[in-house]
Amino acid sequence: MRAISPLSRFLCLTALAGVAQAAFDCRPTIEHKDRKGETRSHFDLQPLSGLRTASKTTETPPTTNEAKVSMTLCGDDVLTIDDKIAEEDQCPPNTKVCLILLNHKSSSSEPSRITAVIPVWSLDTAEADVGLRARSQGEGLDITVNGAEYAGIRQQLQLNLICAKDATSSAPELVSYGDGKLVLTWETPSACETAVDGSDDTSPFPSEKTGGGGFVHFLATMFWLLVVGLILYFAFGIWYNYTTYGAKGVDLLPHKEFWSDLPTLFRDLVSHLSSSIRGSNGGGSRGGYTAI
Repeated sequence: MRAISPLSRFLCLTALAGVAQAAFDCRPTIEHKDRKGETRSHFDLQPLSGLRTASKTTETPPTTNEAKVSMTLCGDDVLTIDDKIAEEDQCPPNTKVCLILLNHKSSSSEPSRITAVIPVWSLDTAEADVGLRARSQGEGLDITVNGAEYAGIRQQLQLNLICAKDATSSAPELVSYGDGKLVLTWETPSACETAVDGSDDTSPFPSEKTGGGGFVHFLATMFWLLVVGLILYFAFGIWYNYTTYGAKGVDLLPHKEFWSDLPTLFRDLVSHLSSSIRGSNGGGSRGGYTAI
């Protein structure tokens, strides 16, 4: 028996490791940036595991075209082989998402004719070809997969998981397929962000922030609340003075006397603070006596 060289053993182990890495993690943590700073979004897609199917029919008289999708999302699950169906009518082994196109003529007594069997996502798809993007404001998760070529066209999957707490559908919706791109949409509570510990609370929650982003956001919120409050104050005051007293010009301002005295009050405040600072620096009285 010929011994296996160390280089061959290394290449085999590398290939097996690559296949293992292709298993999809259904509890991903996605780090991204938004206007509030660094954010981490956590998801638990385990309830979406198992075989899921979707289909869409298009009328093309005198025939009907139907597209059928089979999917196993989580882990290293793949579509099983059905011994009752011809091998040429099934997706190859280790396929996670498969698209089958059929054509049927209503006047024909023969069953639907399979025109294409397209493996879109395989277990050996490189990890770099699988992308995840958290939707804004906790609205869900988008999964994109760049698959292998079929009939000279690179296949691509766009799976849009939309956070819908009241959704009851257990299957995705086939939106479209064209030019090698398969688009699926799935409204499900599992697409809502979860807590880091994977608790059952699937409602969207404020994401974690770093670098004091939460405090900055608080200050910005208070600033805009103050601005809106001042606008409402002046608008209501001007309307009241005009409708009640028939005021015009400067007299329209609410509490006109306060605003006219505001510069003087501000100067007095600055002067008082300056005197206090000078006194605390040793320029004032000593020993409790007032300087003369």
